[in-house]
Amino acid sequence: MNTGIKTISTNLTVYGLAHGLVDAMCAGVLFSVLSEHVYSDTVMTYLIVVYNLMAFGLQVIVGFLVDHFKVPRFTAITGIILTSLATLIFLPLPIPAIVIAGTGNALFHIGGGVVSLSLIPRKATAPGIFVAPGALGLMVGTVLGRGGDFIAWPFLLVAAALTVLILMVPKPIMYPEQPKPTPVRGFRVEYIIFLILFVIAVRALIGFAVVYPWKSDLDLLVILTIAVVLGKGLGGFLADRFGWTLTAVGSLAASIPFLIVGINIPVLGMLGMFLFNITMPVTLTAVANMIPGKPGTAFGLTCAALVLGTLPAFSKFQSGLSNPAFIITVILISALALFISLRYYHRVQPVENMQKSVLSSAVTEKNL
Repeated sequence: MNTGIKTISTNLTVYGLAHGLVDAMCAGVLFSVLSEHVYSDTVMTYLIVVYNLMAFGLQVIVGFLVDHFKVPRFTAITGIILTSLATLIFLPLPIPAIVIAGTGNALFHIGGGVVSLSLIPRKATAPGIFVAPGALGLMVGTVLGRGGDFIAWPFLLVAAALTVLILMVPKPIMYPEQPKPTPVRGFRVEYIIFLILFVIAVRALIGFAVVYPWKSDLDLLVILTIAVVLGKGLGGFLADRFGWTLTAVGSLAASIPFLIVGINIPVLGMLGMFLFNITMPVTLTAVANMIPGKPGTAFGLTCAALVLGTLPAFSKFQSGLSNPAFIITVILISALALFISLRYYHRVQPVENMQKSVLSSAVTEKNL
């Protein structure tokens, strides 16, 4: 049992730190290039879109391949190496660096995501802890990049250390056998997945729609980022403890007034973002459980939904996204979609022996 606890904690620590590092390096590269103003505003917008397509859209393909060859750890390490390479060439070769950073980001996220989903199968706690540090990494990389203070070598040293640690930590059992969902009359499994992906897309959209002017204050930005990290990191634990539907739908609905009022009152905006992000590990794990045996594909699908959700922010409708009425309406629709999807999700899940210790699934494979 101690081995199981050690496997879970060490993997989450190493992969979580690596997630924050990879996102910091990617943001540092991207915003360092943008801050140089070498390109026109139009070209810079295209570069941001290209990066997002590589970093998130590519994950569907990567996830499928990782599930086929079952090489998540190798994929994660390759992602760290590519991202590190991007930090070395972004000054002389900015566009190739952005493409390489996006590719490395996609590889790492899928590799680390599969590991996190394998640590405590069918539970949302581990994926939430794995994903959470990414928000902090993005904030650090963005601030350094925009300020022209991004320097590669400190990140490269940490990347080298984390790569070694990934090779040293006990490897969990990958792709444990899981029961398949059983469709119910009148509601196919695909409908449930679609609704959950819709909720994820809305979460990405609201991330762009809610604009807080006070984020220009670095101290407030740091606290806001910590609130997002805590929401994602604790969301899975709270959902596993108190129930997915109650926790996810309740927190999503409760976030609405705080997100709106938080435009003028920072502390309420932070609370709103904390509540709003609690749904993340639940939606990710639910999609993975709906297509058992393909965690990489599931992770990729959720990231593709994130890309689709951000597209309106780059369209002619951008100016209307921050309208409070629009934000309230969209989140309410999202909460309803999440309630329906989770209600049917639990109906199609096969009966399991819930008394079985989740730690038994984290026993390490011999000689790995």
